Amino acid sequence: MTAYAESAGADLDLRFNTAGSLENPWTFFVDDITFVYASAADLPTETSWITMYDWEDDSQQANVSQPDKKWKVAALGGSNMLWPYCSYNETEAKKNPVSIKLSDAFKTASPTNLRLYYRFESGVNSTNPAVFGVKIGDNIYWGSRITSGGARSIEYTFIAKDYTNAADAEDVITLTADNIASVDAIMIALAVTWNNNGIDDIGYQVSNTPAETVDAAFADGSKQTLAITDGQVTLPAADLSTGKVSLGWWVDGKLYQNGATVAATTDSTIASAVVGFTQTDGGSVRI
Repeated sequence: MTAYAESAGADLDLRFNTAGSLENPWTFFVDDITFVYASAADLPTETSWITMYDWEDDSQQANVSQPDKKWKVAALGGSNMLWPYCSYNETEAKKNPVSIKLSDAFKTASPTNLRLYYRFESGVNSTNPAVFGVKIGDNIYWGSRITSGGARSIEYTFIAKDYTNAADAEDVITLTADNIASVDAIMIALAVTWNNNGIDDIGYQVSNTPAETVDAAFADGSKQTLAITDGQVTLPAADLSTGKVSLGWWVDGKLYQNGATVAATTDSTIASAVVGFTQTDGGSVRI
C-alpha cells in the first residue's frame, strides 16, 4: 500500500478497515511503515530513526553470532523476532553472549542514538534478567539489567547510560551522542528460556538539522556558501572575479588572509577585500 501526503508538511492519514464485529473484532499487525521524502528539503528538521535490523531479511542474520544455537529468527507476535534460548544463569549467559554487529552504514551516518525494541511476555524478573551491553573495540560493557516485561514491546535506548566493563567493574563509560558511533556491536545476555520473548528490531537516530553556513561575498556580487564547523570557517582562495588584486577577506570588520580558518557565526559578515589601480602614462605601481 502506498499513500501520499497532499503537500509538504501535511498530515498523512492511514486508516485500516477490518471485517468482523465489535463483539468479535479481528486482530492484525502492522509490521513496518516507511516514509519517503520527495527531497532533502522535506526531511524533518529535528531527527529521524532508521531501522537497521528487523529480521525480515535473511541476510541480516549473518551479523548475529550463534543464530543457529542460542538464537533463531521466528515469528512472534505478528512479526519476525530474534528468538532467544539461553539459561537461567546470568553469569553463564554473560560468558557466552549473543553479539549483533552494527553495519558500516551505522558508523558513517553520524548516529546520535541507538535503540532496540524487544518483546518480553513472561519469565523476565530480578532472578532471570535480560542484560544489554555494547562492544567497543575488544571490550564489552554491560548496561542496565531489565527485570520486567509484559505482553508488549518495550524500547531500550542506549544513549546517556552508564556501562561497566565486564573485565573491570571500575571501568565505566557513559555513551553520549558524541561517541555512540564508536559502538561496534550490541551484546545481549538473557537468563530466560521462554520462547515467547525476542528482539524485534534495532535502529539508530540521525540528526537532520541543516548544517550552519554563512555566505562570503565576492567583489563582483557573487557569493560562496561556507560551512561552519565548530564555530569556524575556511575562507575562499584569492578573489579573482574582478581582475583586481585580492588582499584577503573582511570578517566582521577584521581583515584575514585568503584561505585562512577563522571564527564565524551564521550572522557574520564576510566580504572580499580587493584593490584596483589607475595610472597615467609613464607612471608605475610597485606592490
